[in-house]
Amino acid sequence: MKYLVGTMCGGLMEDPKPRFDGPYLIVEAPDEKTARELYNKATKASYFYGDVLGYGDDNTWHLTSPYASHYVFNSALDEAKPLNLTDVQEKKI
Repeated sequence: MKYLVGTMCGGLMEDPKPRFDGPYLIVEAPDEKTARELYNKATKASYFYGDVLGYGDDNTWHLTSPYASHYVFNSALDEAKPLNLTDVQEKKI
């Protein structure tokens, strides 16, 4: 399955509202947990980590995160790039 993953920011005392920031990546993975792990490895996440905004099936995307509006979701889809698993495995990203 394809997942749209972005960096989940916020949730801090000085920045309490959770929100998504880029980079946005389309990750092919068997489940959300694996998609997040691949995203975090690819982006070398160390403070804020990736979370799934939604998933795609049969040319239709579905928003699943309660922290993203449809506008944010569609904007993220427009910006998203596919994650190349070969680069992640070889640590080129």
